[in-house]
Parts: sequence; C-alpha cells; structure tokens
Amino acid sequence: MEPKFGIGLHPYSNEREDIDFYYWLSTKVGNPDFYSTYTRAIVYADLDDE
Repeated sequence: MEPKFGIGLHPYSNEREDIDFYYWLSTKVGNPDFYSTYTRAIVYADLDDE
C-alpha cells in the first residue's frame, strides 16, 4: 500500500483550497472581509496623562 496525499482522500478535502494553504490564501487576499476578519484596530494607551 502506497501513502497518498491529495484531494478526495479526506471527507473535508474536496477542493484544492482544502489542501493547499497558499492557494487558499491567494484566493482570499483580495477580499476586504478577509482582511477585517484577521486583523483588529490597535488601541494605544496614553500613559502621559496620569
């Protein structure tokens, strides 16, 4: 028996995006919702006002 890797070997591996992270990332990077999901605004504390 030979080890196998690829699409269709796992119930959740139906598309190339399921097994190839960089392909998935390349399809999502242009979507503004993708950016807002994985980032957040940074709030800085002003310690000089104490």
